[in-house]
Amino acid sequence: MSVGRFALADGDGPAVAGPPLQCGWAALNLLSYLGFSQNSDLYQKLVITEQRVDRLEADLVVSPDPFLFTIGVRLKKLDYLPNVQQQVLQTIENFIATPVEKEKLEAVKQHIRSRFRLSLNNTEAVAAAVARALRAERSVDTIDRLYDLYSRISPEDIQRVAAKYLEAKNRTVVTLTGGQR
Repeated sequence: MSVGRFALADGDGPAVAGPPLQCGWAALNLLSYLGFSQNSDLYQKLVITEQRVDRLEADLVVSPDPFLFTIGVRLKKLDYLPNVQQQVLQTIENFIATPVEKEKLEAVKQHIRSRFRLSLNNTEAVAAAVARALRAERSVDTIDRLYDLYSRISPEDIQRVAAKYLEAKNRTVVTLTGGQR
């Protein structure tokens, strides 16, 4: 049973007007995988090794409207909150201060592309992928252009976008806790 949750939201993220074909949106999406997916160092530490959280994820919705970039964490014990929150914030600061390793970035790009291809295994999945593409830009070509954009994003792009959109002045941290028993 989770005891507490916190979410960090960036209220000044890139509008997805026409994107996800903006470098900012695509770079933040890659950053979410690098920093907060199941293969990330932070996930491995907090979920697998220390077992302080049972959920860690980042989210950036594909939408023609501006949307928040959020990082959600569900804690196993409320006592873990200060340490876990500090580690999440430190991960963000690391993206701002240092370019990601090129090999890690290339691996994430390959993973995203492969995962997408493998997801197209039935008519319903293809229809859902097309619907998401049409939501961003009324064209199925959006899919090819997005993956082309991913292929061109560099470690410096990730760092630049992190510095622009994830700076401390734009952050809102929300903490939800259950009642005391």
